[in-house]
Amino acid sequence: MPTSVATADRPELRVDPVPAPAPASGCGACGHPEAGHDAVGLRWCRATVDSALDRACVCQVG
Repeated sequence: MPTSVATADRPELRVDPVPAPAPASGCGACGHPEAGHDAVGLRWCRATVDSALDRACVCQVG
């Protein structure tokens, strides 16, 4: 598939379609074990990773 001229000329506009894997030790957003997340914490952490946000943890793990 050919690359569009816009992204060929501006490599900083390219988007990596594969997200970085979460660390083996826990959640990619907060580091807590994924099994310890409740529904809200899991949704919050997934949105944090998906949107590349830097925000405080809301997990009930602890």
